[in-house]
Amino acid sequence: MTDAFEKDFKDFLENLELRCTRARDSQFECAGNWDKANRRLGLLAVVFGVVGGGSAAGSATLGTSWSIPLVAVLSTMAGMLAAANTFLKPSDREKAHKQAGDGWSSLRDRVKKLGELDCCPTRTHESLLEDLDKLLEEKRKVTESSPVIPTRIYNKVARRLDKEKRKAEARVRAA
Repeated sequence: MTDAFEKDFKDFLENLELRCTRARDSQFECAGNWDKANRRLGLLAVVFGVVGGGSAAGSATLGTSWSIPLVAVLSTMAGMLAAANTFLKPSDREKAHKQAGDGWSSLRDRVKKLGELDCCPTRTHESLLEDLDKLLEEKRKVTESSPVIPTRIYNKVARRLDKEKRKAEARVRAA
């Protein structure tokens, strides 16, 4: 009976560790995407603003009629990009995803530690289950405080991790 409990317990912890790893990596992937969005929106707004300002100065100096619509378009684009950056707040979203990734990382480490201790003969089934209940409560809190991960990103991370796992298993079989 003890062997069955230990096997089921270890299998459950391995599954929980995998889910924590997927959530962690997905959160960090989202954080990276928001960081890229922040940089792109900011850089484009600056470029459009600088080019628009240069066009305005050129049209005032040279008096060309074609540069006035160009100035209008470029300054409008710069304003729209700055507004999008302000509205979306990508730096805040990046920070939230990084914090959630850190939470999932901490939880994963604790799950892994419990999995390593479960073979200790001094631990009773009840104490292991109590520790598991504490971890599941922490998982609930981390889940509730985490921003939503887009399905596309979660699936991408899951495929990558599954591929890495298959490669590692193949290396073990080959050795």
